[in-house]
Amino acid sequence: MAMHKLALELNFLKNAFDTQASKPVGPETVNTLVTKIADTLAIVAGAAAVIMLIYAGIQYITAGGNTEQATKARQGIINSLIGIAIVILSYGLVLWVAKQLGGQR
Repeated sequence: MAMHKLALELNFLKNAFDTQASKPVGPETVNTLVTKIADTLAIVAGAAAVIMLIYAGIQYITAGGNTEQATKARQGIINSLIGIAIVILSYGLVLWVAKQLGGQR
């Protein structure tokens, strides 16, 4: 489902930069473009943070009593969770700014 949404968003971006577009560029089209770019970046960054969380979790599980490796993995888990929080907060901020500028969301 996420890949389908990503494919639709990338298709939108391709069409947004088409020089043969019949619609003039205005606040609505710029706002839509910004929100679509934010959607795409949030999907990519969120997926990367979740993959890093899983990787660090596996490292933690397989540490096998090695305190150095467990500490490194624990720091990776913390960093991944911070990354997820940053993605969520920045996405919310972009949507809020877009709404304040007359967006539809």
